[in-house]
Amino acid sequence: MDRNERGKLLVEKEEKEAAITNIKRYLFDKSYILKYMAEQLLDNPEKINFANEPPGFGTPLQYLNESKAPIDWKSYPNIENIATSIKQLRSLKDQLNQINAKLNNPLL
Repeated sequence: MDRNERGKLLVEKEEKEAAITNIKRYLFDKSYILKYMAEQLLDNPEKINFANEPPGFGTPLQYLNESKAPIDWKSYPNIENIATSIKQLRSLKDQLNQINAKLNNPLL
């Protein structure tokens, strides 16, 4: 493997690692929202309130004082987006493994 090819692989490796980090950060953020919601559903679901909810889903005033921090309706994760991110993460990790194999064994 010549120097240019190795350099291209190293750049590609850095790009894949950055993309993996971004997806993991996205999934972590969404998991935190899901965890918070699950805890609220298990503890006191009647005290959950939402911010930015569509009309008809507002929290009655009697519960606002008793409720914890509102859950932002618009930030609630879409399961399809999570599944797509997981699929992308798997693909990027496979690609990264292939790049590492080439870097570690230049005869490939």
